[in-house]
Amino acid sequence: MSLRVKNNRIHLLYEWLPYLMFIIYDAVLHVYGFMWDSDDLMNIKYFMAPTLKEEIKTITMSYKTWSSRFLINPTARVLLHLDVKVWMVIDILMFFGIFLGVCYLLDCRNRSYMRYVSLLLMLCYPFHLATDTGWVISTVTYIWPTFFLVISTFPVKWYFEKRKLTWRTYIWTSVTVLMAANKEEVSVLLCVLMLGMMVFSLVNKRWTPIFVTEFLFASLSVLYHFFSQGNQVRFNNTESYFRNLSVFDKIDTGLTTTLTHALFKETLIIPMFIVILVIGAFKVNTNSCNRVLSLVPMVMWTVVCGIGAIAVCRFMGADYYDRILQGDMSLSEGKYRYPDICVAIIISFVFWVVVCMVVNSTSRNNKRSWLYVILIISGIFSRVVAGFAGESQSLYERTYLFLDLSLIVIMGLITHEIWVGLSRIGRQRYMTLLACFAVFGFFENMIGCYVF
Repeated sequence: MSLRVKNNRIHLLYEWLPYLMFIIYDAVLHVYGFMWDSDDLMNIKYFMAPTLKEEIKTITMSYKTWSSRFLINPTARVLLHLDVKVWMVIDILMFFGIFLGVCYLLDCRNRSYMRYVSLLLMLCYPFHLATDTGWVISTVTYIWPTFFLVISTFPVKWYFEKRKLTWRTYIWTSVTVLMAANKEEVSVLLCVLMLGMMVFSLVNKRWTPIFVTEFLFASLSVLYHFFSQGNQVRFNNTESYFRNLSVFDKIDTGLTTTLTHALFKETLIIPMFIVILVIGAFKVNTNSCNRVLSLVPMVMWTVVCGIGAIAVCRFMGADYYDRILQGDMSLSEGKYRYPDICVAIIISFVFWVVVCMVVNSTSRNNKRSWLYVILIISGIFSRVVAGFAGESQSLYERTYLFLDLSLIVIMGLITHEIWVGLSRIGRQRYMTLLACFAVFGFFENMIGCYVF
């Protein structure tokens, strides 16, 4: 074997290794972690293997009495009555498709190092949260819409590349938006994201109609979910406390629990995001004020979630933060009369405002930096939907998955922004830092999926 051929093979292995590693990781999670649980078993018990005629009746009944997800729920029910290997293969491909989509958004094809960055970032994605009420039901409800969500955001990338779009693009993006927006949180995320891009393109005097198309489909989906008879019936069947909440109470509950989650709940994505934000701010900015400002979120997180959590558990009780996180006190009940809740919400609001300010300064391209802010706002508003769920917010960790993915994409974009300015040793240290977070994410998912 010639040296040239050997080098080509090594280069080829280097190029494709991240994809191979992720698909193996993906398959291990599914093959060794899968188990029948709660919602899966309930649906198998109460829903017989459907014929087309029976399924149409079930969809109609479900829309009137339970849920507006007319695409997601039937798909899950059909899969539950097939060999589990059918669902497993499709779900492995869906999760792998999310990884490929993120790689595409981060332009990994032209930057091989970004494939490894994408791999490390996606290892931190809390996949195990999408399995907590039954693998089949939960993954079809959360992972599959996420796959279509990622595809629906491709036009945002093409906008910055100034690519011309064909009529075929409008057709298949409309289909992917409809598929993704059948999940309530995704419909809101796409609605806010596309509205932000419409304003952005208008301000920059480069109008792109595809954002209008996606916005219309997403906003129609939001209205469809909001006025769904089944969603209202399900909400009214919950505890009397939740039935008495007004629309403003629900929005307030969803927003405040989302804002406080970053500081008052131990998660991996938030500290990872903060650290990368600081590195990005120091590498891109020469302004000392912006650099100091980037340290504020890190200090706030360390004090509140680190030192503060220990002190609160010691003197106030381990369940003290749950009072803030669960959102079990409504706006109409005067929850803002309580100083501790007010302080928590104000601190969290300041935290996210500062994060948006810092993110806006971590790109050398001022136009692109606004995309980071739009992504954060879209992710936050997608989680507001949880306020309409009618159950204790502490049970809805999985509703943060879409915000987590938004932060992962931003971390990838910031990495690309700072990579050129890093020395060889600096790049090695940066990748080592990402690898440390990825190890934690890997074990978190493996333990969460009961692989270990």
